Amino acid sequence: MSADFVPPLYKDLGKKSRDLLSKNFPDSVNLELNQNEPLSVKLTTTSRAGGSSFEVEASKEFRVPSLELPSKVTVFTESLDKYYVDGQVENLLLPGSKLNLRSTYKAGQYENKLSSEYKRNYLSFSSAFSAASKNTATASVAVGGKCGFLAGGEGELAVESKQVTSSSLGVAYVSKNFEVFGVSKYGAKGRVHSVSYWAALPSGVNFASELLYDASTKPSARFVLEKSLAENLNGKVRWDSKNRLAVSLVTKLNPNLELTVAEEVDFEAANVAKVGLSLTFK
Repeated sequence: MSADFVPPLYKDLGKKSRDLLSKNFPDSVNLELNQNEPLSVKLTTTSRAGGSSFEVEASKEFRVPSLELPSKVTVFTESLDKYYVDGQVENLLLPGSKLNLRSTYKAGQYENKLSSEYKRNYLSFSSAFSAASKNTATASVAVGGKCGFLAGGEGELAVESKQVTSSSLGVAYVSKNFEVFGVSKYGAKGRVHSVSYWAALPSGVNFASELLYDASTKPSARFVLEKSLAENLNGKVRWDSKNRLAVSLVTKLNPNLELTVAEEVDFEAANVAKVGLSLTFK
């Protein structure tokens, strides 16, 4: 790593392993449409046995007049049952900072959330205050240097009761082809410990795993391998300790069209647990 190193936000530690373990395994029929001009628009529809739903997100980037600060406004709806409007301004408080204000409406309830991020060499910090039926405040910090070692923590406070409702502490090591992240979380379900691992292996293979220990249940594990099988064709295989095997294929039909098909087999229940298909227009 370079002499000047800006660590990721605490929430992004271990992101490579989480993405490899979870992305491109659809469990329904999905259609996604993307448009970049004049607005950035994303439309997603989901169909499964229990019903259908859709999401629409539209955003526009611009610069605040006179201040020339990078800004962004996002409008979102989920099946016309949930809405939010999000405004973001960068570098308003300090260089490397972001300030967000989000107003959400769902099921007759409003929530207003003010959040901030700040990144500089060796330090990243985030905070948020949510005003709803219950007011909460959260904060997280991550520190790290050019040696690749990172550490951080996060906490959530119930404002009215002044009680910490959840907290976590984590350490990570990050290099070009290798990442490992260990975290201990405390919340409503008690203490949960996990270790995740990601590596870029020879022959273009990516590997990720997650080991999780919860005192109330049995330890669990997940493993996934990803490899390019041919030009514009990627394959993934995932196994977990509940004896479920999932297979996914992602192919680019053309530069603007991507098809994903996935199937999960539950060997303990002796059935096909999930089947999914996703079509993405970019």
